[in-house]
Amino acid sequence: MNERQVITLAPYLDVIHRHRLGFFYALATGLGLTACAILILPSLYRSSALVRIEPPQLAAAWAAAPPSTIETPARLQALGEKALGRASLGRIIGEFNLYPRQRAAGAPIDELAEYMRQRIALEPLGDQPRSGEQPAGFRISFEYPVAAIAQRVAARLGAIYVDEDLRERTAAAAAASEFLREQVAAARARLEAKSGEIKAYKTRHAGALPEELASNLQQLDRAEEGLNRTAEALAAARMASPETRLKRMQRALITLRARYSDAYPDVVAMRAEINALKKPRRRSATGIRGDPGGGAAAAPSVEELAARRAALSGEIALVRGRIARTPAHEQALAALERDYAVLSHNYAQLMNRLLEAQATAALVRRHAGGRLRVAEPANLPLRPARPDRVAILLLGALLSVAAASALPFALFYTDSSFKDPEELSRAYGSPMLVAIPRADAAAGRWERRQSAVAAAALACVAISAGVAVLWMYATRLF
Repeated sequence: MNERQVITLAPYLDVIHRHRLGFFYALATGLGLTACAILILPSLYRSSALVRIEPPQLAAAWAAAPPSTIETPARLQALGEKALGRASLGRIIGEFNLYPRQRAAGAPIDELAEYMRQRIALEPLGDQPRSGEQPAGFRISFEYPVAAIAQRVAARLGAIYVDEDLRERTAAAAAASEFLREQVAAARARLEAKSGEIKAYKTRHAGALPEELASNLQQLDRAEEGLNRTAEALAAARMASPETRLKRMQRALITLRARYSDAYPDVVAMRAEINALKKPRRRSATGIRGDPGGGAAAAPSVEELAARRAALSGEIALVRGRIARTPAHEQALAALERDYAVLSHNYAQLMNRLLEAQATAALVRRHAGGRLRVAEPANLPLRPARPDRVAILLLGALLSVAAASALPFALFYTDSSFKDPEELSRAYGSPMLVAIPRADAAAGRWERRQSAVAAAALACVAISAGVAVLWMYATRLF
């Protein structure tokens, strides 16, 4: 029957008892380093200020801010790059005399600004906003060994964010207004040039424009009617004129005289009619010369009617030429007016944008648009935020006990000598007959004293090294 193996702590306690000196010195070293850390590490006080993003105080229908003035996470990041830049932090370090030891040691401003940036925290309010959603604000905090300085620096950081935001929005609104003003001036110049081009084209082609087509058609109708009447009057005048009758009767008289004698009755009658026709013409000519303004208006002569017909024919040809050129002019004017309409629409849009930009600039100057505002000023911390000395104490004690407990086992298992008679018997496979204890008690005490002194010296060196490291860390930038 197998014997039950009993698990006991006696062998482990015996190992610790054998190397109790190392156990106690390791424990003392760990606790000493823990105490030094609690005493040497400086207290860091954290002060924070709350900065909120205020929505525009006016309705969007009255003043619509351009996208460049709306606060977004990207916008806040851009503000942070300027507010937490090397130049800004350098001014704060010089103003509040931060990190005097490191500055006295000649540390570059880039190193100081980077270290200070690590002590600044920026936390958005509430849940993390989704992409494209505007956050409600953020909390900015700063850590420093002096609580009052931490409060003043946190307040200054919040003010820098607000001032930088106002400066950026003012500059953006002014730049947008100036740019749009230049665009409006250029659009107005193009619009006026196109208007002048249209006026010059209409002046150059006056009489053949599309809006004059109806009047040209009416003029053509009147001219054609007048030409027809003139042609009819000219034909009638030519048929009924005394000159025409006289010439015809003279030709008939010549024919009769060729056949008959002058005493023939027909010849005598024809000569009498010719003489009668010639007498009214002489009286008419005498009356005209004697009284130019008297009598009824005479009918137009054949020459006048012919001249009038020629004038009407020329007028008809001119009007028909204008009407023939009207379609080409209409197309050219349509192209010019289409370009003018596009330029006019573009000018109207630019004017609307300019008015919006000017309204936005006015809102920015009056702080009526969406802006950053310090909602809660920086607080004065009463307790240090770091380090947590209770946690350091508990963790140091735990690590000290663990290290002190591990050291005896490390020494035990790295020692190649035989620890007891049973181990010697197991090593050689034969029972031990006699065990002689150490007889020189004085020599044993001296060795133990030397070991104790060496362990104490090693513990002092470890504590000194730990203190030096802690001191260098604590005084590196504070």
